[in-house]
Amino acid sequence: MINEQALEEFIEARAEAKKPMTDRAVKMLAKKLSPYPLEIQAQAIERAIIAGWSGVFPEKERQAVANNSTRARTLTQDLSDRSWAE
Repeated sequence: MINEQALEEFIEARAEAKKPMTDRAVKMLAKKLSPYPLEIQAQAIERAIIAGWSGVFPEKERQAVANNSTRARTLTQDLSDRSWAE
């Protein structure tokens, strides 16, 4: 299953950047994204658009999710840490 809305946004972003995708490239990207959950697909496409990338890297999003779930410290702990000011 493919996140059609996110894919369309990426196709539009590429066209606006004057790097339009061919039909073949769209099919290849859809095949690359299909093994990933819809949320990971959307995050990867969003990151690619924001960064101005011409490619999408869902494996990086999956790694980011995995890394965040095993963190020993919470965001609140990180933000309240004042050890750097000592």
